[in-house]
Amino acid sequence: MNKLSVLNLTSMITILISFIYLLVKWKVLSHGEGWGVIGILGIIFFGFIGLLVDMLLRKIISNKYYLNIIELLIVILIFFSIPIEI
Repeated sequence: MNKLSVLNLTSMITILISFIYLLVKWKVLSHGEGWGVIGILGIIFFGFIGLLVDMLLRKIISNKYYLNIIELLIVILIFFSIPIEI
């Protein structure tokens, strides 16, 4: 089994929480035309993209320290690129 890294853990948490939210809030998300479901499925898709990027970075970078630093920078960039509306 692969050891956890920053991007791997973040992606798995994103997929898990999005899937749970999809199951719990299904009626609200599917109301109307169902764009909420599409949005959550998009978030789950980005979680799988994160797992794929993690796998590719593991093949390229052998040093675990540098791998985690690069993945942390990727996670921070993604976090700050998402607009949050209050």
